[in-house]
Amino acid sequence: METDRQKNRHEGNLLIFSGISSIIDVSSHDSGQEESAMRPRNKPLGDKNLIGSRVETARKSQGMKQKELLAQLQVRGVDLNASGLSKLEGQIRFVTDFELLALSEILNVPVVWLLTGKGS
Repeated sequence: METDRQKNRHEGNLLIFSGISSIIDVSSHDSGQEESAMRPRNKPLGDKNLIGSRVETARKSQGMKQKELLAQLQVRGVDLNASGLSKLEGQIRFVTDFELLALSEILNVPVVWLLTGKGS
């Protein structure tokens, strides 16, 4: 009998999982190569939070990738995925007080600055 591991197979740079309707392109994963340019924001900022654009600004000014920020959030007990962080930065997702405090600590910026842009 074939196991799930045996059913999953590599085809070039694509990893195909049996029983899953999508194909994941793994050509850029674990290759050690960083993307040369970041994708620009396609949509205008939303109105669900005040801090998103400043979180993105602080993160980028420190040369921090979203994955790095997510890992530090998880260490502090904040369970957020890449989509959630992207939505937070795009201001199309609400932010909890726990997330606000953790982001302030990780990015080494005052909570007041995240909320108002003042007091840095």
